[in-house]
Amino acid sequence: MSPFRKILFFGIIYLAMVILLEVAFRILPVQESMAWLPVNEGNPFRRFEPNRSFTWSKNWNLSLVNQLKSNNYGFISAIDYDSSSNIPLTAVIGDSFIEAAMVDQTGTAVAVLNTAFQGRRRFYSFAASGAQLSTYIAYAKYAKKAFRPDRYVFLLIGNDFDESLASYGVEPGVHYFVEDTEGGLTLKRVDYEVGLLKKVLRKSALFMYLNANLEVVPRLKTIWSRMTDTFPGRKPEYVGQTNARVDARCEADSKRAVDAFFKILEDSCGVPRKNILIGIDGMRPHLYNPEDLRKADGSYFSHMRKYVLFKARMLGHPVVDMQPVFEQDYAVNKLFFEYPQYDDGHWNERAHGLFARKIIESGFLD
Repeated sequence: MSPFRKILFFGIIYLAMVILLEVAFRILPVQESMAWLPVNEGNPFRRFEPNRSFTWSKNWNLSLVNQLKSNNYGFISAIDYDSSSNIPLTAVIGDSFIEAAMVDQTGTAVAVLNTAFQGRRRFYSFAASGAQLSTYIAYAKYAKKAFRPDRYVFLLIGNDFDESLASYGVEPGVHYFVEDTEGGLTLKRVDYEVGLLKKVLRKSALFMYLNANLEVVPRLKTIWSRMTDTFPGRKPEYVGQTNARVDARCEADSKRAVDAFFKILEDSCGVPRKNILIGIDGMRPHLYNPEDLRKADGSYFSHMRKYVLFKARMLGHPVVDMQPVFEQDYAVNKLFFEYPQYDDGHWNERAHGLFARKIIESGFLD
């Protein structure tokens, strides 16, 4: 067989295998693309192609399968948004914890609140994976302009702080705080475009399995990082979905990001501070064990939690601190608030329900 025929033969074999795998993965509950829209002047924040139903799953074995819907405004929600309604509105703003792709859409904090206040108050979520303090401001400005909420709820998590600063790395489609000419911080948007190749690949079940379920690229980056680590074999430590330890400069910069967030928050929302509730995650999974919790108390997230709570209370914002809420519930029920069996640290339905209940009990919505 000539070299050309060999190449052609094996090319046909490989193509047939790819086609068979594509067909097979289309039958299985592979995570489908959430289909981010371009981020630019016309659409200045992350959201998704509207009015789509799609499958979400995790890991190589397609676990934690969930069916999701993007609504008429391109946010992950089982309900459509109505900009003309006169029913009072609370905007709930966050990242993947509020997006909650892994939670049944009837069990998210926003869904629980909508059920509890049906007909009396609306709750709309404005959230996407990768958002942080600086992007929360962009969502707040949009919500103010498009829907005129009279109350806002923000959920802050461990990686919201340094990741809000462009000096610590940028990715397309996100807002960041950047240095201004007067030594302060100002917002800057990093645009995101959806090229033809990306549009084609996001429709491939085989590609989505490799990219979203197997997470090939992040895993390769992790392997490379370990290979080039100055201290090979050292296991990274995390508290609250972020590094347990950072240097003094990173912590100081993170506090500057918090200061910048609170400085423009009230104006971005268009309501008084008493109508802007700040929620913050607990130190999971460390709170399940007293010794682990003691070790986590001096972590980066522990310091940032204390700083956020201090600033919020000092400025007159209502606060929901989920640390004592989780501790008290776990002491009685011994049930987790995430998905350890799937290696997923996002809140599960129990955590979402507790957050919603705590917001109601706080009197913030009265």
